[in-house]
Formats: sequence, C-alpha cells, structure tokens
Amino acid sequence: MEVVQEGPFKVVGLKVVARWEELWREMPRAWEEFIARHGAVVHRLEPAFVDVSLGKSGDLYVQVVGSRVAAFEDVPPGMVALEIPAQRYVRYRHAGLVEGIALSFGRMYAWAKNNGLEADEFKLDIGYTADGTEQEHELFVRVKP
Repeated sequence: MEVVQEGPFKVVGLKVVARWEELWREMPRAWEEFIARHGAVVHRLEPAFVDVSLGKSGDLYVQVVGSRVAAFEDVPPGMVALEIPAQRYVRYRHAGLVEGIALSFGRMYAWAKNNGLEADEFKLDIGYTADGTEQEHELFVRVKP
C-alpha cells in the first residue's frame, strides 16, 4: 500500500443510489446494464471499467459504474458525467476474486489509520471488464487533506 496523488479524470456511467442492504442487488443490475451499453460511451480511455463510490447521502449509498473518458461528449441517455478532481489516495492492487475486494478496502482503511491518515468514504475500484475475466483491480481510498 502507498499514498499517491492522482490527477483529475472524467467518468461516464450509471448512477446507483441504494440502501446498504439493497446494494447487493442494485450494483449487479447497474453493471449488467452498463456493460450492455458501454459501446455508446464516446471517448473511452481504457478497456477496464471503474466503480466510483461517492459516499453516503443520509442512509443511501451513491455510486457510479462506468468508464473513464477523455471528454464529455454525447453522454448516453440515462448516464451521468462525473468529474473527479485531483486528490490523494491510499492505493492498493487487489489480486484475486472480486468477492475479496471488500476485505482489501478494509485493510486499506486500517493501513491509513495506522499511518496517521484519515480516509473517507470516497473510493475507486478500477479493473472490471466486459467479460468478467479481470484478475486485478486498482483500489483507491481518498485521504482527507
């Protein structure tokens, strides 16, 4: 694990707003829809998709599943455009099953705390693929200034 500074980037994708107990159902639905429609996203930068956890609004979690893009042009209907500013993160490369990603995020929060850093709920998970054969994910947890 390490602390890194990432520059700004853009994401186009589907927004998911759900209670914790609903995420297990809503996230796979959003991924299925996005993967079916990702070809309509203009200016995609990479083959891997990104899950952006924006945090909570009351008791609702807000996430966006999508692709990094070079520019916001012709955003497909029903999708959102999201500008992520330059920020500091704890970064970790997760290798293994997708089901283990939550444990990796937990380790990242513990590492941040043990190193005197305060991490918040903003997270990035980059590595999903259209065919589901991904082997590694780049995980990021934002560090508060």
